[in-house]
Formats: sequence, structure tokens, C-alpha cells
Amino acid sequence: MSFSDIRNGRWYYSLPKTSPDSNGNIVLIMQSSVGPVEVFECGLDSDMKPYESYEWLENDFFADDNYCKEISEEELFHHIKKLMELFESNNIHEGVKAYEEILIWLKERGICEN
Repeated sequence: MSFSDIRNGRWYYSLPKTSPDSNGNIVLIMQSSVGPVEVFECGLDSDMKPYESYEWLENDFFADDNYCKEISEEELFHHIKKLMELFESNNIHEGVKAYEEILIWLKERGICEN
């Protein structure tokens, strides 16, 4: 699947991937917008620790708001469940199924065992 697998409102979502990207991160949530251009991402870093990042790409006005930080497993689980609820409420069954599989994948690795 491509970057904009699912669209909901002004947001585009990539379905999660369990293989590392070029930085060694496993991107589980990628949410982007083209108006304004911004990207929100959650996943596991190269050390398998949960992270969250936000990047404003539109112009320099909000560039200081960009961040990348380590988060707890509970916060990662919360982000995933919140996205699943959004997909469920919009009848995006493919997204719900993809994240159900991700929760199983994480549990098998001892992450997000809720």
C-alpha cells in the first residue's frame, strides 16, 4: 500500500508497517495533512522504544513546534486505540483490522500488553 492508504477529512493515514524504515524506526502511525503540510508519527524507534513525533512542513511559522520524544507503551497503546475508534466510527474497516493485527504483533513482543 502507498503513503495515503486511508483518507479521513484533511488527514491521510498510512497503514502500519512492521519493517524498519531507513532510520531503523518502525512507523505504526503516520498521519499527514497537505493543508497545512504536517506529519504526526508514532511507532518504535531503533531500540524498540515507543516514540511520537510531529513535524510542521508548510513554512517556518510553526517550525519550533516540531518534536520527537520517547513515550510510554501506554501512550502508544492509547494512540492506536484512538485511531481504531476513529476508523470504526467512519466505517474504515481496513484500518481497524490493520491495527488489530498491530496490537497482536506488539503483544507478541511484550509491548502494549493491555
